Amino acid sequence: SGKSETSELEWFHGDLDETDDSVDENVTDNSSVAFKQRLRALNPKPSSPAERIRKNLTIIAAVVAGVCVAIIKFIAAAMTGSSAMTSEGIHSLVDAANDSLMLVGKRGSKRKPDIEHPFGYGRTLYFYTFIVSVFILVFGGGFTFYHGVSSLRHGDNVIGDPFVAYVVLALGLVLEGISFSIALRDVNRRRGDMGIWEYIRDSKSP
Repeated sequence: SGKSETSELEWFHGDLDETDDSVDENVTDNSSVAFKQRLRALNPKPSSPAERIRKNLTIIAAVVAGVCVAIIKFIAAAMTGSSAMTSEGIHSLVDAANDSLMLVGKRGSKRKPDIEHPFGYGRTLYFYTFIVSVFILVFGGGFTFYHGVSSLRHGDNVIGDPFVAYVVLALGLVLEGISFSIALRDVNRRRGDMGIWEYIRDSKSP
């Protein structure tokens, strides 16, 4: 028990034999022994590019799928003059931008602790997750609603040949299906023996 208490003290206060490692210095000095130990624990050896891609594969796949679907919708809008397809293209582009923000938040959450943030930047990811939800509501739903009302007011709602729309739906289903399957495999790998709904409810991963 005494050995355990000593180890715990060393973890929070550094080497007890060091004269420059008081609690006050830990708060104001980033050269203390305890601070360096904490940095090593929070910042293991950097991952390789391939490893970083693997860890972020779910988000990267969602970004790529969103951009591809947006391009397809904009091409269809240019071919048909459909305001609905233009609105959908913007919606898919917003989705891709939102997923990109998740990457920004995940990267920011890995920043090293400093004097102003001695416990690190882990909550940055949750902040960006909140920003994503706001963007989906304002730019995704809001712009789509505005565009739809505007088209109805100006009578720009004539339905022509729906073939192009069906092609867009089919391609979108394929691309988003691939993205979803990648996400599902990632969830299955992470949840272990947990049920999928239990994992979704209890996981801290946004």
